[in-house]
Amino acid sequence: MALTSLSGQQVPFQRGVNLTGWFQATNARRIQFSLYSKTDFAQIKSLGCDVIRLPINLHVMTDGAPHYRVDPLLFAFLDSVVTWAEELELHLILDNHTFDPSTSTEANIGAPLKAIWPQLAAHFKNRSNRLYYEILNEPHGIADALWNQIQGEVIQAIRAVDTAHTIIVGPANWNSYQSLAAMPTYSDPHLIYTFHFYDPFLFTHQGASWTDPSLVPLSGIPFPYGAASMPALPAALRSTWIESGFQSYAREGTAARVRSSSISPSSFATSATCRYSAANSGYTSPTATPFTDRPGTASSGNTWKAMAFPGPRGITTAGSGCFSRALPGCSIATSMCLCWKAWACKHLRSCRMFSPPILPGFSSTAISSKAACWKAATGAARWITTTKRTPRWKAITPYAGMGPDSTARSGLLSGRPGT
Repeated sequence: MALTSLSGQQVPFQRGVNLTGWFQATNARRIQFSLYSKTDFAQIKSLGCDVIRLPINLHVMTDGAPHYRVDPLLFAFLDSVVTWAEELELHLILDNHTFDPSTSTEANIGAPLKAIWPQLAAHFKNRSNRLYYEILNEPHGIADALWNQIQGEVIQAIRAVDTAHTIIVGPANWNSYQSLAAMPTYSDPHLIYTFHFYDPFLFTHQGASWTDPSLVPLSGIPFPYGAASMPALPAALRSTWIESGFQSYAREGTAARVRSSSISPSSFATSATCRYSAANSGYTSPTATPFTDRPGTASSGNTWKAMAFPGPRGITTAGSGCFSRALPGCSIATSMCLCWKAWACKHLRSCRMFSPPILPGFSSTAISSKAACWKAATGAARWITTTKRTPRWKAITPYAGMGPDSTARSGLLSGRPGT
């Protein structure tokens, strides 16, 4: 059943994932189409997800200015993806992810948007109503008023071709929930207003390479805040704005703070009588310390999608995400931290993360307690170490309170990077 927002309007989907990196190539001929298949879509659905967001480096999939003609190969690839989603009754968002975090959105961004989106709308106008058009991911460095005007013009360009499919719109300033209030309520009746929710930023972006300064050196930030578990601030981040955020994390890194931040989108939805969805909510790095729950998104009545699938990024809101199914006898947090990541270590390269066995010598039914979870994860670390197959990140790092004893909590699952 679809969730209902505070305005009373139904949201057509509940939770899902981004298929990051698949259609984000530099041109259509560099898309590794075999990276995912219909089987992967079915596996995603089997875990409770009902929507997939497909980031596309859309503007480079054309012949460029002035006409921005879309490469027919992109349409051929997308036709297959749309068909898989239709056959599996999954919602699919075509996300224009032409996006460089280090470069501001250009003031003339309307030119490619108004040229490209009508082509996609014309191509897909007769497909399932579970297909959605997301105009642009995270516009930033552009004035709210200018972006709102451009976005309205793109809506009109799409509607000249396709009056049926729902369009996903969002605010400037990285689609921040804090900028929802600066958005107009467009007159189009088939819109979903999206926002991105990354609070607390130091937790969700630790290890991120695309921030300024880079947060690659930062790891081990816990949520919620705990003085005993806070790492030292890396020397490379001292005397930067990150140091200020680090010093205020005792206040910012709490569940109460996150809940108070989540009021903004709910209030916007009520006042604007619109549907809204959290497009990104999660953490970016395997260096993040797992946590039990980050409130404020699903609990506020909106839908959300985690940052990526599959890979080091994971769905992180235990109890409300499509990876939240606890193994028998295990807490959701323990299941996610240990068993899911261990499973990912073993199966990531073939993109078949969800086929048993979870680990060599372990079946899903054998992992029936916290102790067994730790034993399985230890086996994963041993397997990783001996086979050297860790996909660019270390094995699971336990955190205080999750292990059955102090030995398990001490970090025995260090693993080592693979080759």
